[in-house]
Amino acid sequence: MKKLLLLAFLSAMAVSCSSDDSSTPTDDGQNVVCHTPSGIQFSAINQTRARFTFAHQSGGSNTSFVVEYGETGFQLGNGLTNSFGTGEHTLTGLNPGTTYDLYVKAICDGFETPYSEPRTFTTDGCNTPITTDAINITTSSAIARWSSNGGGLFEVEYGLRGFTVGSGATVRTGGNQIELTGLDHSTEYDVYVRTVCVNDVFSNYSNVLRFKTLPICITPTDLRWTNLTSGSIRFAWQRNGESNWQVEYGLVGFTLGTGTKFNTSTNPHTITQLQGNTTYEIYMRANCGGQGYSEWSESLVVSTL
Repeated sequence: MKKLLLLAFLSAMAVSCSSDDSSTPTDDGQNVVCHTPSGIQFSAINQTRARFTFAHQSGGSNTSFVVEYGETGFQLGNGLTNSFGTGEHTLTGLNPGTTYDLYVKAICDGFETPYSEPRTFTTDGCNTPITTDAINITTSSAIARWSSNGGGLFEVEYGLRGFTVGSGATVRTGGNQIELTGLDHSTEYDVYVRTVCVNDVFSNYSNVLRFKTLPICITPTDLRWTNLTSGSIRFAWQRNGESNWQVEYGLVGFTLGTGTKFNTSTNPHTITQLQGNTTYEIYMRANCGGQGYSEWSESLVVSTL
C-alpha cells in the first residue's frame, strides 16, 4: 500500500511540474512561483500601434516580461521581442492593415515561464479615398475634392486625360481637397488620390476624377429665337462674358463650314432676307481676337413663317 501511495504522489508531482507555472528553488532553498501571463486584452489599436494588458502572478521579488510578435503564422524564435516590467505594453512601428500573433512570458528572479497561448490582433488599414468632384474650375485651375475615413496625409496625382498612374504630377496635402494650378485651358485632366500611411505604406488609388478646364474664349449658350417673320429670324443668347461673335447659318442639316457667316457684336441679332416657311439651323461661337474662337454652340433650329 505504501508503494502505491508513493507512486500516486510522484505522478501528481509530475503533472504539477508540466503546467504553465514554473516553481524553481533559489539558493536559499525557497521556491519561486512564476505564472505564465494570461487574459491578454488589446486596446488602442491604430495603423502602427497596439496596446495590450494581461493578468499575472508571481512569488518572485523581481518580475519582468517578454513579448514576441510577428505577422500571423510566424514561428516562435523568429519574431520581434520587447522586454518590459508591468502588466501592460504598447507595440509600435507596426504596419497598417496587418494581422499579428503575440506571445508573452514572465521572468521571475531569473526564472522564466513558457510563452502564453498566441493572441491575434489586426492593425487599422490604410483607407482608400473616394474622389467626389471638382469645383471652382477656371481656365488654368480647379479644386479637386475627395472623402476618406480617418483623414490623414494624401498624395494627389494628376495629368492629362488617360495618363498612366505613376507618370503624372504629384502633390501632398493634409486636407480633403487641393487646388491644382498651372493647367492648360480647354483641357481634360484625370486626378487620383491615395492615403499616405506610415512605414512607406500607401492605400490603393482612388477612383478617377475627371474635369475639363474652361476655354479662354467661352462658347455662347442658350440660343433662342425671339421673333419670326416670313423673311427674318431674330435670336438671342447667353453672353458668357464675351462681346463679339461669329454666326454661321444655313438650311437645316447643313455642314458647318459651308453655311453663311457673319460677325456681330449685338445681342439679340436679326438675320434677314430669308425664305418664308423654311427651316434654318444657326450656330454661334465667340470671337476673342488674338485668343481665337470658342467652340461652336449647340445649333438653334427654327422655321420662318
